[in-house]
Amino acid sequence: MEGSGAEDGRACVSSATNRAERADLGINSWKRSPANAYYDHVILRRVKNELRELRSKGDVEGVATVLSLACRSNFGGSENAALYSECYYGTKANLDEYVDEVERSLAFIRSSDAIGADDKHLLLRSLSKNYGSTALCLSGGVRRR
Repeated sequence: MEGSGAEDGRACVSSATNRAERADLGINSWKRSPANAYYDHVILRRVKNELRELRSKGDVEGVATVLSLACRSNFGGSENAALYSECYYGTKANLDEYVDEVERSLAFIRSSDAIGADDKHLLLRSLSKNYGSTALCLSGGVRRR
């Protein structure tokens, strides 16, 4: 009896794995493949690698410089809606890694003592302006009778 239960368990796990593979529908391979016409994967990879290298060297000024150049709205096509409509969660792995590296680099600058609080404030304010802010635009008006 115990042997048949173990076999049933293995069969259940195997069928669940097959269902997951069938449900993938190529999405994971799409995520892993960096090339896509909707964004510049080369520039994002270069910036990601440069930030990682500068952080590993402890070069706060270098990280701040790269961030000030790379943190812009739709940098390298990173905000293209088509990149976020292919799957239910996430997007291209290269793009996710880029965003994670920018986040780590910002945390690195925030925790560093190499630059003063005023310089950090100016950098973050500049980055905020680079991204801009959203606006709600309403059209139409109230009809009076």
